[in-house]
Amino acid sequence: MKTSIQIKSYDGNELIIQVAGKINAQNSRDVFQEIYALRDQCPDGQLILDLNDLSYISSSGLRGLINLHNKESGPVILDSVQSDVADIFRVTGLDRIFTVNTVMRELSVDHLELIGKGSNGTVYRDDEQVIKVYSEDADLSVIKREDEVSKMMLM
Repeated sequence: MKTSIQIKSYDGNELIIQVAGKINAQNSRDVFQEIYALRDQCPDGQLILDLNDLSYISSSGLRGLINLHNKESGPVILDSVQSDVADIFRVTGLDRIFTVNTVMRELSVDHLELIGKGSNGTVYRDDEQVIKVYSEDADLSVIKREDEVSKMMLM
């Protein structure tokens, strides 16, 4: 997939730039030059990068994002980030610099095996993954604690 950068919308309060494809060592400089050029055309408002169609970002791309952050007068929002790319931001700590809005995956549990049910939700599995579906009234602090415990157990 060819990398593309384009203005998704601009209203003076927000500039949303859509980035699709991959950002790697070969194209990172060109990608960010294009983002800077679009920003120069639309200098006002909050900068939001729509990364819904970004499938990969290398260390060169991360460096480009940090440079972009340093040049902006306000925060840069990374929106609609796919989970694989969001994981890169989490592992590198860049989720503490940027606001990262992750796309929620849509899953069906119709054909998965039910392996447990509790007060906070129901657990399913297939050959590759275990999925917990939390009940609507589950407390967010409980969900975050369970998430941290799960990560520690897998490390």
